[in-house]
Amino acid sequence: MELKKEFPHDAYCIQMYLEGMTYEEMARHELACENPDEAMIRKKTDAIKVQFTRKKTGSLVRYKKILERKMDEQGIDKSDLLS
Repeated sequence: MELKKEFPHDAYCIQMYLEGMTYEEMARHELACENPDEAMIRKKTDAIKVQFTRKKTGSLVRYKKILERKMDEQGIDKSDLLS
């Protein structure tokens, strides 16, 4: 997928999101080998949330742009996904 090539950390965040992980779970997963304290987890959680939800350059925005471009290339309309 293009997102993984261009923005590997965004792709990783999207994968964890689609697996149902919360921001805190994502942070704990990324910090697992560092024996983090609660302050480190909180800081990483906040950083992931900001990266994920940034209005113009966030992980979700990048994923949406690539998904929409691929759908256009394949002639798939958003309504096709809902039926």
